[in-house]
Amino acid sequence: MGRIFEKFTFSFAIILFIALNVNAGGAIAGKVTILKGQVFIQRGSAKILIKKDDTILESDIIESESGTARITMIDSNLVDVYPRSRVEIAKYVYKPNQDEKEVELKVDFGKIKSTVNQKYDGAKNKFQVKTPSAVAGVRGTVFTTEYDAVKKVSKVITIEGLVAVTKMLDRERQTPPVFVRPDQVVKVDVEQSKTEQPRDLKPEEKESRQKEDKDLGYQYDPKKDAASQPDVKSGDAKSGDVKAAGTQASKEPAKEQVKEVATTAVSNSSDHQQLQQQDQGRRQKESEGEQAKKQKQLEDEQAKKQKQLDEEQAKRQKQLEEEQAKKQKQIEEEQQKRQQAIEEAQIKAEAEIARRAQETAKRAETTVGLPSVSVPDTNTITPRK
Repeated sequence: MGRIFEKFTFSFAIILFIALNVNAGGAIAGKVTILKGQVFIQRGSAKILIKKDDTILESDIIESESGTARITMIDSNLVDVYPRSRVEIAKYVYKPNQDEKEVELKVDFGKIKSTVNQKYDGAKNKFQVKTPSAVAGVRGTVFTTEYDAVKKVSKVITIEGLVAVTKMLDRERQTPPVFVRPDQVVKVDVEQSKTEQPRDLKPEEKESRQKEDKDLGYQYDPKKDAASQPDVKSGDAKSGDVKAAGTQASKEPAKEQVKEVATTAVSNSSDHQQLQQQDQGRRQKESEGEQAKKQKQLEDEQAKKQKQLDEEQAKRQKQLEEEQAKKQKQIEEEQQKRQQAIEEAQIKAEAEIARRAQETAKRAETTVGLPSVSVPDTNTITPRK
């Protein structure tokens, strides 16, 4: 009876968890179960200091300076964020009743460890960790992904399972994958055209990794952390049966994790709705601010263009007025010259008339002063000889 009740409780937790995930639109990705030091969440424009049991949402960016955090995901996968690291939960879809499982984590810099307890086929269902230079894809394993932003080198170490690593040529093209086996490492250099072949870890590298995990409290125990989350297929959902994967010992931690996360999801549902409303209000405010900013920029540009047009028009008007004044001055100067020529011609004509009048007068005086000429008397008859 106890086993039946436990199985029913476990199934109910899974179904409740899936329902919450669907209703939240895939927004809830997991929660913080281990926290040491200061770790922050970048959620939109807000930077939030993480507390234990805080909910992690899809699209959250986790950034640590000296602190560390373990995130128990909604599907019982584990993501450990190391110091001086920045990772984005770019995509986290978990809908086993619809056979939809897709995970994409982006490591901007630093290091994370992924304990992948789910099974992925690498085609329809994917679990990928991306850096600016590499992509690590798995089907179910434990591995670390590291990116040195200064050297621009990615490093992938497989702890258990098999990891396919490709080099990013651009946003769409990748090199053929190389496969990294347990206790092997591969480096991907941005400057190199090809991905180097994986090599076995050196003894000192193994000791360094184990010591680092032990210091952080993240040591891997296959008996405790093995894959245990059952896959719920569409046919299983109809019949209400849940297929368990692995042994009963490996299932217990997953049950507790799912119950714990489901309980947290229920208790934080109102907080999540409030966060969504706040985020929506913030986005609306930012959108209005951007629109006001763009409107002001547009008005400033229009005012600037209008001012330039006014200045050009005033300049053209001034040039036109100067040209008209110049032409008017030339016309007036030509008129003055013509008037002066006419006046000079009149003066000359009057002088010529005066000269001719003088000459006429002189001739008249000369004619009056001549001696008189006798005219014979026509009445006197002179006899002929």
